[in-house]
Amino acid sequence: MNDFSSIAGDLKGGLLQVISENPGSSAKELHHKLKKSGVSFSYQSVHKALVQLEKNKIICKEVHEYAVNLSRVSSLKKWLSDADVKATKPSLQVGAGSSVEKDTFTADKEAGVKALKQADSNENIH
Repeated sequence: MNDFSSIAGDLKGGLLQVISENPGSSAKELHHKLKKSGVSFSYQSVHKALVQLEKNKIICKEVHEYAVNLSRVSSLKKWLSDADVKATKPSLQVGAGSSVEKDTFTADKEAGVKALKQADSNENIH
């Protein structure tokens, strides 16, 4: 079993790690494994975290045994990766001008302002 000291403040992360290393463990066994590794949370806290992870479909529960829901984790990883790419990718707006901004709202706003200025200048020419 791994050392859980780096995740001592993250109960859900610790539970996911323990469950992935010990699939089919009961809530009581998971609580014991965390406690034995130096991560101290009450049984009630462990149970509450397990219920939340199950509700969010991160883990599966069959009878009294827990396992990581690999298909859900895989889809969440893809979603987070896509979100990370979108958040870090500059947005390019083409039309009345172009803009390279860190967020879409600012890029859209800047493109709108440029379009209005160009429309006003076109009206003044005619």
